[in-house]
Amino acid sequence: MKALIRRRERIVRVRHVQHLQAAAQAAQAEGKVVSLESSAERLVELRSSLALPPGPVNGASLSNVGGIGDAARFRP
Repeated sequence: MKALIRRRERIVRVRHVQHLQAAAQAAQAEGKVVSLESSAERLVELRSSLALPPGPVNGASLSNVGGIGDAARFRP
């Protein structure tokens, strides 16, 4: 009977450790999701800042935006 009790106690300890590990992995995954969402928002803001305003535009502005766009497109 004592062996059965010890075995069940061990199972409870192992399951507790497994639960703690799963909770840590879930928290780490949640942190990655938050980081990716933040990066996506920053990319949207950067892309919108590269758009030309409506109206007449001079050649220098087009050249600058084109150069920035090319650099961003070909960046590894």
